[in-house]
Amino acid sequence: MARILYDIHEYDWSKRLYKLSLQVSKELGDQSGMASSLHELAIIQQDKENYEEAERLYRKSLEIFEKLGDKSGIAMTFGALGRLSEILERPDEMSNRHVYITLITRQWC
Repeated sequence: MARILYDIHEYDWSKRLYKLSLQVSKELGDQSGMASSLHELAIIQQDKENYEEAERLYRKSLEIFEKLGDKSGIAMTFGALGRLSEILERPDEMSNRHVYITLITRQWC
């Protein structure tokens, strides 16, 4: 439901539902759910041009994905951080993330 609200640009409602999802995931000890909710909240912040908050949320999400060893989540979040770095015109960070994503991808093949 939160994604549908996001897709129709109802960002405030979407944000509320993702925060609720984050809270429930915390209560259940669902680390993967927490990381996913944080990632989605970061996307909303990025779309609203709240770049510092988006980066903070992406990094929290990445930390959890790394702890879980979730390569898909890691790659997805590094990709998002790379896009954010591009928006913020930080080319060095983009290239570092590209290398990391390439390494992860090669491990899957």
